[in-house]
Amino acid sequence: MTLETPSGRGLLRHIRLLPEEVLFFGRLSLYGLVVGTTYWFLTYETIGSILLIGLGGAMGVLTLVLAWRRRRDVTPASAADASALEGPFADPGGRLPTATFAPLEIGLGIAVASLSFAFGAWLALAAVVPLIGGFLGWLRAAEAEYRAVEADDAAAAAEAERQPA
Repeated sequence: MTLETPSGRGLLRHIRLLPEEVLFFGRLSLYGLVVGTTYWFLTYETIGSILLIGLGGAMGVLTLVLAWRRRRDVTPASAADASALEGPFADPGGRLPTATFAPLEIGLGIAVASLSFAFGAWLALAAVVPLIGGFLGWLRAAEAEYRAVEADDAAAAAEAERQPA
């Protein structure tokens, strides 16, 4: 038994052409639906079951949207060429940002600030330090990245001018 799509190609072949990013969300959808349904039958606890099944449903919708966009943007003939490109959805990309701990600092600040709801306002004051440090670190990294991109663009423009027409 082969699963055929309306265009006559096998469904499994179509799934193999999807990037790993889409397949990840598909697996996450399956996980949420299976675990949510199992959780319901084992505990009959409504909220947890709704959240797990909602996770599966949301990830399923995201998977379908990403797969539909992929099918519309990339034809199977160009999928082999696109596999040589790096990045999500075979994006040729560009300059990668430099490494920074700023997102982790901001996340820590938000986590500590959210604990202030349960343990008091003094934790909100303690959260100010990682939030400001993370924000300033991220801002410095973004400025350095912008300067590096501008320098790369200027170098490429100078090289283009030196090339004979």
